[in-house]
Amino acid sequence: MGVDAAAVTLKTMDFKSRLRRPLLMNKSAKAFPSLPDSICAALDLLKARFEATCLIFLYLFVSIWFTTAAQAQIKTFRWQSDLCSFEGRYDSRKYTKKQLLDTWTLISGENLQIDDTKATVWKWDEIALLNVQELDRQYNELLDKIKSLDYIKTPYTEALYKNRLRELEEVYRLARTTMLGYKAPKELLKYPGADQCKLDYAEPIIAGGEKLQKAWERVNIDSRAKNADPERLRLTFEAQRS
Repeated sequence: MGVDAAAVTLKTMDFKSRLRRPLLMNKSAKAFPSLPDSICAALDLLKARFEATCLIFLYLFVSIWFTTAAQAQIKTFRWQSDLCSFEGRYDSRKYTKKQLLDTWTLISGENLQIDDTKATVWKWDEIALLNVQELDRQYNELLDKIKSLDYIKTPYTEALYKNRLRELEEVYRLARTTMLGYKAPKELLKYPGADQCKLDYAEPIIAGGEKLQKAWERVNIDSRAKNADPERLRLTFEAQRS
């Protein structure tokens, strides 16, 4: 008996179609049993593509959100020195603007120092203008300011903080002793340390007379050795002493 090759081929294709049909029609065919197989398959494909598109969009949205959120934490900080302006970026989750400002204040020393130029006079009538109470007020104000700095803690800034306090204390102590010494020379001896300086200058000032004259002459001679016009200094000294 002969075999019809065309019939066998059609039978095989129909069998494969029946095997594949439940896969293509698994969702759409159940929802729409009256639709043709090709339309159900197309609907399933569109649905799959839509779901993939939604996932991609969700991924992009989350990525953009995280990127934007991270960028929102990066801020710009600007500061100035005497000659230059600077700009940098910082993570606001780690540091505040006040911390950066206070750290720069600590490093630069801006407005953290006593004006000790007002502790010295050049004319006799200027002694009455010396204001120790104002110096005390300025010292206490600066001391509170340094202690209240909310600077970023590093080994460098911690050491600098201690040095700023030490500098303030030592300049204040010297300026105060200098002011008091104009009217009460014995106050010079209360200054801690500087023993040789007190021996060479403070004691002659307190003693006065010949001892003071010799100390004055010694200072003038030392100054001549370092001056470009030593003869002028000698003549000035001789004129003032006579």
